[in-house]
Amino acid sequence: MTPEVVKKARAFAVKVHGDQQYKNDLPYIVHLFAVETVLRRFGVEDENIRAAAYLHDVLEDTTYQTATIEIGFGDVIANMVDLVTNPKVGTRKEKHAFSYPRIAESTSATILKVADRIANVEAAGLFDMYVKEYPEFRKHLRGSRWLTPELNDMWVHLDRLMDYMGA
Repeated sequence: MTPEVVKKARAFAVKVHGDQQYKNDLPYIVHLFAVETVLRRFGVEDENIRAAAYLHDVLEDTTYQTATIEIGFGDVIANMVDLVTNPKVGTRKEKHAFSYPRIAESTSATILKVADRIANVEAAGLFDMYVKEYPEFRKHLRGSRWLTPELNDMWVHLDRLMDYMGA
């Protein structure tokens, strides 16, 4: 059974991402569902993290602000979404230089970001970019003091994927 906050987040994400598409002309919700599925697959039961899986790209990909997430879903989920959101300006490398240290300060944001990365890597299509970025991503987030058993298993899986891809 899916908790109400997760259902609410999924419905909100479907609405606000609208006609946006993911790889291969799929509706964007396919990616968001994949992130939440990764969390469940690795035993992450926290409703707030699972709800944030559906909301994690709202601030980057729409005109909605953190306050909207906070009003609708509370400050815990809004903070997590804010932490994993890249700034809208700068190069990809500059955005990550800003975001990774912030993410690494939060257990839930780290879990969410690693799940997002797993979902993106498993979806294919961006292998070269993720292989190139992986050492920096891993340096900032793998060393996090927030290593739960679920997060450790996610890292083992992502390390295997990246090794398979040539990182």
